[in-house]
Amino acid sequence: MEHRTKSNPLKALRRDIEAQDVELSQSEWEEFSSVCQVTSYEKKAEITARQTLNPSILFVTNGVCADQIMSPEGQSVIGRFFQQGDFCAGTKLSTDEHTPEHNILATTYVEGVLIPMALWLREYFDGGRLGL
Repeated sequence: MEHRTKSNPLKALRRDIEAQDVELSQSEWEEFSSVCQVTSYEKKAEITARQTLNPSILFVTNGVCADQIMSPEGQSVIGRFFQQGDFCAGTKLSTDEHTPEHNILATTYVEGVLIPMALWLREYFDGGRLGL
């Protein structure tokens, strides 16, 4: 049986943001966190499927995810791992049929926070406060 910690993914995300010297008021945090979703995945669960653009990005607060790349020849290769404090998302690199496709898998029990991709992109490129 896997060991699962009792954690609060939203608190972990807030601690990570504040570790970047970003101070958020309670109302700013509530507005941001109200559109996020706490989630978990069992070991070997598919977090994002190939050929699917995920409308959210996952902030991993517990566990490990793997970026599985499927080559045009059908070979499965792990491209990288995501662990506590990492952001990960399933993306399709292009519409070229010969481009490898990505699939995010839970390699252990995983907990995290799903942040809507539009919000994450806005904060990443234009956000002066959160600085994700």
